[in-house]
Amino acid sequence: MRESEYLIPDGDLLKRLKKVPNLSTFDAQDLQVLIRYSKIRQYHPDERIIKEGKRDPWLFFILSGKVKIVKKRNEVAVLDQMGDIFGEMGIIEDSVRSASVYAVDDTV
Repeated sequence: MRESEYLIPDGDLLKRLKKVPNLSTFDAQDLQVLIRYSKIRQYHPDERIIKEGKRDPWLFFILSGKVKIVKKRNEVAVLDQMGDIFGEMGIIEDSVRSASVYAVDDTV
């Protein structure tokens, strides 16, 4: 996994994020707050992004690529659309991860 530093909001980045379906309704001020707490991560095929049973503070948006969600060794979903969100339940419920997530191909 390669990870950027925390992002710095600028006009170009805000325009690109407005094109992400799940972020398109955010206003510029809300996007600037989101950006300040964001990093860009790049994953290779079969690389684990989230480990079932572990705790971490991250919420993920797919910018490109594809991930599979695996619970108790069974694949339960595949996400492959720009803007798809995963990892939100661990944050909402303040709990350990209920499933693992793996990159299917090169994923950002």
